[in-house]
Parts: sequence; C-alpha cells; structure tokens
Amino acid sequence: MRPLLFLTGWMLAAAAAAAQQAPDTTHKPSVVQQQAGALLATPVRSAAANLKSTLQAPTQLVKGGLHVTNVTVDVMAGVMDLNNLNTDGSLYPPLYGTYNVARTRLGATVTLFNVPMQVGYQYEYTQGPGVMVNLGALTTTFDKNAYISGLKARLQGKFNPADYLPQQYLSIDRLEQAALADLHTDIGNIQRNYGSHLPLNAAGLGDWKTVTETDQATLERLILPDSLQHAIAANKVRLTQLQARKNQNQPIDTSEYNKILSQNHEAEGYRVILQKVQEYRNKWAASGFTAHLRQLAQERGIALANIAKDPGVIAQAARQNLSLNGVEKIFMDMKGLNLGRGVADQSAMTLSQSVMQNGLNTELLSSASKLFSVTGGHMPSQGSSYESVFAGNGFNPDMAMASLSAGKGTPGDNAARVSIMSFKSTAASGLQGMLPTGGGLQSFVLTFSKDLRIGDHGHLNTEFSKSLAPGTGGIQSDFFKTLGVAVDYNNEFPKLGLSHDLRLSSAAADYSNPGNAYLFSGMKEAASNIQQVLLHRQMTITLRNAVTAFSMGGDDRFTQYTNLLSVRWRLKKGNYVALKFQPSWSSQTIDGIRSQAGAITRLSTDVNYNAKIAKDAYQSFTSLAYVRNTFPSGGTTLGLNLLNTTPPITSFQLTSQQTLQIRQSQLYFNNTAGYTPQRTAYVYLNSTWNTEAGYRYPVKGSITAATGLNYTTVTGWYTQAGIRQSLSGRINNRMTLSGSVDVGKNLKVDAPYPVPGFRGDLRMSYHF
Repeated sequence: MRPLLFLTGWMLAAAAAAAQQAPDTTHKPSVVQQQAGALLATPVRSAAANLKSTLQAPTQLVKGGLHVTNVTVDVMAGVMDLNNLNTDGSLYPPLYGTYNVARTRLGATVTLFNVPMQVGYQYEYTQGPGVMVNLGALTTTFDKNAYISGLKARLQGKFNPADYLPQQYLSIDRLEQAALADLHTDIGNIQRNYGSHLPLNAAGLGDWKTVTETDQATLERLILPDSLQHAIAANKVRLTQLQARKNQNQPIDTSEYNKILSQNHEAEGYRVILQKVQEYRNKWAASGFTAHLRQLAQERGIALANIAKDPGVIAQAARQNLSLNGVEKIFMDMKGLNLGRGVADQSAMTLSQSVMQNGLNTELLSSASKLFSVTGGHMPSQGSSYESVFAGNGFNPDMAMASLSAGKGTPGDNAARVSIMSFKSTAASGLQGMLPTGGGLQSFVLTFSKDLRIGDHGHLNTEFSKSLAPGTGGIQSDFFKTLGVAVDYNNEFPKLGLSHDLRLSSAAADYSNPGNAYLFSGMKEAASNIQQVLLHRQMTITLRNAVTAFSMGGDDRFTQYTNLLSVRWRLKKGNYVALKFQPSWSSQTIDGIRSQAGAITRLSTDVNYNAKIAKDAYQSFTSLAYVRNTFPSGGTTLGLNLLNTTPPITSFQLTSQQTLQIRQSQLYFNNTAGYTPQRTAYVYLNSTWNTEAGYRYPVKGSITAATGLNYTTVTGWYTQAGIRQSLSGRINNRMTLSGSVDVGKNLKVDAPYPVPGFRGDLRMSYHF
C-alpha cells in the first residue's frame, strides 16, 4: 500500500504544480482562463498540501496504522459438456465440446491510517473448443461509505446535527413560544380574576405539541384532573347541604361556606382556562398557523435525519472536532478512488458504466464544492472470460483513455462541470461503424455539463459535447457534425402521487465518444417514464415510451419504438395483479423509402399470491401472455430465414412458479410453456414446454440440499429430460461450500442445438 500512497501523492502533487504555473507574460490570460485555473487548482492544492504535511510529519503516519480485515477467498470450478446431441453440428460447430471454467477471487478490507480500502484480485480461466482465456485483474477501491461511517462513530457526543440546520427551521421554536406566550398572558389574567393557581408546565400548557395536538378529553383531564373534579363534586354536595340549612334559618359554619364558594369560583376559572385554550386552538387551526408549524417540524425532522448521514456535513464536523492525520485529510476530499479494474461512471456524454477499464479513477470534492477528477488507463478487449466472443466491439473496444474533469457544486444537485477525454484505439475491426475515427487513431471529447435542482424533487441535467478527431486530416470544420447533446429532466409530486422522467439525446453523424458504448454516431433518442399512484397507493399506472433512431449513413436510418403501459393493483400481504401492454416496432429508411423492419406486440397479465397455511407458507406467481411477432417481407432477421412469407407469428406463453414451504423444507413446481401454431427455423419462436419439480431439504445444521427433475421440449428441435442435485451450506464459521450437478438425456433430437448434457460446478468460500 505504501507504493500506492506515494503514486497517488505524486500524481496529485504533479497536477498541483501544473495548476500553479504562472501564465505566459506575453499573453495575459482571459477571465474564463483565470476562473478555470482557479477551479482546477483549488481541490488539488488542498490535497497536495495535506500530502506534503503528512510526509513532513512521519510520526502521524503511525497514528492510524495498517489493518487488514475481512479476508475472503472464493474459488469456483465448473465443467460443461455439449457433446451429447449426436448430430453433425452443422449449425454451431465451434460450440460443441467440453468447457472447463475456473474462477478465483481474493478480497480484503485494508485500513490505512483510518482510511478503508477494498482490495481484490480476480482470476478467470476458460478452456474449450477453440477457446483459451486467462484473465487476472487487481482492484483497489476507496470505501467512502465505510470511511464516513467511521468518522460518524468517532463523532459520537461531539456532533449535534441541529447546529447545521437551515435558518428557516431555527425559527420554529421561537414561533411556538411566541404563540404560547399570548395564550399564557390570557391564562394569567383568568387566574388573577378567579384566583386559580394552575401550574402551566405541569398541565402541559407549556408544550406546543400538547396544546395543539392533544384531544379534547385528554386536555380536559390535564387542566381538570380527576382529583380536582372529585373535589368539585364533593363541594357541590356540601354546598347544597349548607345552602338548605341556611334557607331554613339553621346555623351553619360561615367560614366553611365561604371557603366552598371561593373554591367553586376558582374551579370555574379552570373551566374558563379550558375554554380559552380551545379558543386559541381553533384560531391557530383556522388561520393555518398550526398546519404551517407542523409541516415545518416534519421537514426539520427529515432535515435532521439527512444531516446526520450527510457525508459533507460529517466531513465538516470531523475537521472541526477530530484530530485527523494527513492521510485522513487527503481522503476527506476524495469522493472516489479506484485503482485497477473498474468502471468510471459520470454522465451520458462522458463516461458510462457500460465500459470497463483498467487504470485509475479518482474524484476530489473539496469543502468549497470544487470538483476535480482524473481517469486514465486501458479499456480492455475482454471484461471477463465469458466476453471473449465480444472482443473488439463497442463494449470491449481495446483502447487507451485519459480524462480530466473540473467543476463546482454538488453533482446531482446544483453543479457545473467541464470534461476533456482522450481515446486511442488499437483495434480497428471491432469499432467500424461506431467510431468514425477508425482504428489506431486518437480522438478527443470535450463536454460541458450542468446540473440544476428544480423545487424540492425536480432535477435537470443538460450536456453539450464536442468530439475532435485530428487523425482524420484535421479538425472537423462543420461544428454541428461532431456535436452531442443530452437532456435529462425528472420530477415528482408526492401529494399527487405523480413522478416522471424525460430523456433526450442526440449525436451528430461524426460525433464519436468511445466512453459510452450505448451512444452511437448519428444516434438520436427520446424516452419518457411516467408513474401515477392512485387510490391510497393501491393502484400504480406506469407509462414508458422510447424512440431511438440509428444512422446507417447519409439519410438512411433505422428507427426503433418501444412502449409499455402497466396497471398494477396492490392487494394485501404483498399480493398483486398486473396488466401489461407492450407494443414495439421498428422501421428502416433506405434511399428515401421507408419500410417496416419488424414488430412485437405483447399483452400479459401477472398474478402474485402468497398465503399462510397453518405454520406453512404458499407462494405463487402466474403470468399469461399473448405475443405477436411481425417480420419484414422475405422473413430474414438476425441472419436466419425465419419464414418465407410475411404473416405474423403469434404465440401464447404461460409462466407458473409454485412453492410450498413446510417448516424448513420446500417443494417447488415451475412451468414455462409457449404455443406457436407455425414452425420456424428460430428456436425461440416454436412451441416449447419446460417443467421442473424439486424438493429442498435440510441435511445437517446449516447445510441444505435440493433434488430436482426437469423436462424440456422444443417442437422441431429437441426433447430432453434431466436431474439436478445441489448441496450448499456453511461448514463452520469461516467456510461456505456449494456445488451442483446437472445431467440431461436427449430423448429426441430433430436439429443441432448446443444444449448441455452435463454441467457441474463446485464453489468454496473461506473468510479469515
């Protein structure tokens, strides 16, 4: 870890030195250049200064020490045999044979001077017919959440979230006390007139919540407790007796008589106080004052909860209340750090999680909300052994990349950012059609991003991106041909039960950004998602629409339309009924002629039902669907001749999953069936039936096993029956073991298809 620390420090110090260089005296920097320089330098200078103080005071390095915990070893080995079909293998010849797969993962939590890192190494091996893949990758990730949790634990007793409340919430107590003061003044006048001696705090009249939210009967008992009411009743009886004697001219105790009259007068004061409290309650409620304070109090509670877990507030409190070493101060401004394999996810027009990389990805966010990030490394041709067949395509481009980004504000809230990225391709074949720059050429992408918060729940993100490719013979002269634009607006209205999301993106014909595998040159997309909750959250209506147009060169294009209308009715105990309508279609325009490229319409209903039978539990999910597939004239799609005619292919699909839990054992019975009147050359568009029944049961302690039988048939292709046996469980406090074996027997083979006849795997995990 020491080389890692000094490598990171060297990079930060170098960036700081570059940012602090004096401008050329022959060219005075513009205002924009000065602001950009300050924007870049601030977080880097802060981090570099923290690193410098750390290295100059090595005694501080020992303060946190080095700790390695949660060491885990995970090993998996498996084998799959595709040799059991007894056909000539004419359709998929490379896939027949035996495949051996192995995977090893090592992981640990490394805490360096109170800074937690997740360190892992993964090795994958795959061997099969024409396939030999060996991949190893090391990943080191700064665990920001664990770091903040550690700081929060150390701040116990030193951190009061109320100190960080916004000003509008600090006035709640003053408004409550001012309103209560008016009530107490009137109560004081009543007490002086009636001689009452009601202790306000003891009666709860000094507390706003008690005065405004207590029901009438409880409030009456607070002001007129049972003991006082019993005394009033006794005085009433005694006063009646004395008054009768007095009316008969019989002698009475005058002092007792006058005392009872005085006590009755005082008791009347308590009743007047009760009426006055009710009068104030009605006045506050009618004016909306009570509701306003109640809403502010609810918002304050939410704000306090958010403050207590806000990383920025916790970091600020840690700086003020804790004695931090230099390494801790460096990572205080570190929003994220990843060394080795990982993904760099920023935004639609910069980097997305769809692309894997090996290298450095770090992001600094200073206390002044100055943002600076550095990303660099290699985007490999294979992310895992299973992706060997995709090497060199848009998702696995085999490119070197580097990215710098700086901005101000909190991402996702109110923020602005500028990013510049560089990509150099080393594999041309897989990138043709995606990158106009071709293979072996370098391209640059400059992106401006703006985040804006709208109201309490709304958010707007806009991005303008420009790609440059000097290798094509000079920078593109037409500005708009290399421009990309993305807009994302979402908002929700809790009182209406409504939420929506709208996304728009456009990439010009020559725009190229290898950092996002889903963004193609000449591509345009519009998508919306609207959700409405009705009838006390029992009904949820969802409407999703998306239109995506892909450029095929010139004015030729391929356009895809996808839609979803879902109505879901929530029942008791997690049960629900849902109805979904999903029409999707596509079209293509070639040489100015527009034609249909295919369509799929799906109408389905889902029913989820759970019930408890005595001490046992029953779970059921059933889905019934009608699907209509329409193909273009000639019937050729995905390179397969599905039909020689144009009539649509209709099918009915049934999915049923039934589970019965009997104490610690479980019975399951799952079925998937599809009926298609026509027979096609595409395996998924034929009548199918798959059924699986099994029994899961405890073996010993925490070890469980499962035995299942399955039967699969595809009309015109194959019929297979098989058995599956699995075993899994915790051997002891440190070791977990699991394994499974699938054995299948082909009962009938009509066409070659690579269905495994044997598959087995064994997995062991050990935690130190």
